[in-house]
Amino acid sequence: DEDDSQGYHPPNATIKSETLTYLRDVIIQYNLCPFASHPLRENNIKVATVRGSDDDFVAASIAYELAALSGEDVRGTTLLVAPEYYPDDFERYLRLVQCMEEDFMEEHELKGIVQIAPFHPKFRFEGSEEDDVDNFTNRSPYPMFHILREDEVAIAVKRLGGDASKVWGRNVRLLNAMEEKLGRGGVERAMKGEKVD
Repeated sequence: DEDDSQGYHPPNATIKSETLTYLRDVIIQYNLCPFASHPLRENNIKVATVRGSDDDFVAASIAYELAALSGEDVRGTTLLVAPEYYPDDFERYLRLVQCMEEDFMEEHELKGIVQIAPFHPKFRFEGSEEDDVDNFTNRSPYPMFHILREDEVAIAVKRLGGDASKVWGRNVRLLNAMEEKLGRGGVERAMKGEKVD
């Protein structure tokens, strides 16, 4: 049931609303992901929630969304939001992402069809320090598993001249410039969708 929050707070409707606001006011507003605006305009973004921190239950929800998005005629993208799934422990969250990629996706031959992009309140790029500004590109209000179709990502990358790393480089330059102008507090507020001058 879409409205069944299973006694968790905030309710699913609030989680979904906050996620869409984050998507519009941060990801699209600052063009952090050039792949995001098209599915939102086309109403092809599904926001689903999974509650609690049970590994098997969250993994089953990810598996369901991966399988649902892997059909030949399916278009769009899914944000599976898991508010209680280790919001203060990025490494613990990332272990599940890696397990899904290395085990489930491999076993079910989903590599090359779908992928998982991690978003988390404590996100940290490999090789970055915890307080490096580049981490803010994937720091979301809640732990999320962004499930994308590889063919749609490939089309978007082609529009970028075939080099997806340009997005990351552009984002780092943007965040460094924002930090220089607004300070770290300004970057943090902007990445929460708050108005900054």
